[in-house]
Parts: sequence; structure tokens; C-alpha cells
Amino acid sequence: MVLLLLLRKRTDEHKALKTVVPSSSWKRATEDEKFRFAGHAATLQNGVAFSLNLSPKQQAKLKKHKDPLRAFTDTLNRELKKQNLSGIPYALSLEDSKKDKLHVHGFMVPPSGSLEALKAAIRAAGGLFDKSAATRQLTVKPLFGGAGWAFYCQKDTIRTGKKLEGEPRLFLSRSMTKISREFSGQ
Repeated sequence: MVLLLLLRKRTDEHKALKTVVPSSSWKRATEDEKFRFAGHAATLQNGVAFSLNLSPKQQAKLKKHKDPLRAFTDTLNRELKKQNLSGIPYALSLEDSKKDKLHVHGFMVPPSGSLEALKAAIRAAGGLFDKSAATRQLTVKPLFGGAGWAFYCQKDTIRTGKKLEGEPRLFLSRSMTKISREFSGQ
């Protein structure tokens, strides 16, 4: 019982450390730390968190692709451009669940008044669903505690990397990299 409580305390402390602002400089920061810098920066700029379920067709396409993360971001960028939202800051990761369903977690900093257009672009990038499933395809909420959400976004990167081609990694758009670097003081 005591050992269980100690392990739980250590896990809670580990999670708490994952939500603080990294102390590393941007140049020396790990991929995880840069993703957390991005979470903090997005929170300060009224960002939104999202989770996107991918259509079966989109899942199959990405699972076969040599670089599934790049394939998804190319599709997302195309859809954002259609909504006049190209260049907005965003960060994301792919996750393959225990039920073998590929989906996306991330966060974005949308321009004021563009939330519905943003949702349309994200949904389109996820692929088409039938009407009954479409209501559960996308969840978008205000981003509070962005580093905590950044930590959540990468919770299954190792398992996902084993299921997909290549190394598991996180993605920061150029504009997200810029605001994250500014936030870090670099």
C-alpha cells in the first residue's frame, strides 16, 4: 500500500513537471520542451485545443504513408487555405489508440471570429463521416493550461510510432514555432 502511494506521488510529480515552463533555452530544448513552450504560448494567445477522429479512409491512407504526420499536415494546410486561414499557428500529434483508431490531438491559435471556419477546415482534413458519426468527429475547446494539453497530446507517441512508419514525433507549424520561440525568450 505504501509503495503504491509512493509510486502515485512520483507519477503526479512527473506530470506536474511536464506542465511547467521548460528551463532550457530554445536552442537546447528537446522536442517535448518545444511542444510545451508552444502550449504555453498558445494559451497566452487564446488558443484552442482539439481532438479529431479520422475517417476510416483517412486512417488507411495515413497508416500506409511513409510520413503520415507530413501527409496529414499537408491536407490540413490545404483545408486551412480554403478557409482563408493559412499560416495560423498550430501544433499536433497523431495517436493510434489501443482500439487501433488513428486520431489527432493538437492546439491552434485562430484569428478572432474564425472558429467556425477553423472547425470546418479541421473536419475536412479528417475525412468524411456519415451523419451519425460526424457529431463526434471533432472536439474543440478553449486552451487552458496548454503545457498540460501538450503533455496529453504526446501520451501515446511510442505506441503510435510502432504502428506507423517512421519515428513518432510532434509537429509545430512555422508560425507556431515562431510564437513559441518568442515565448521562450529566444
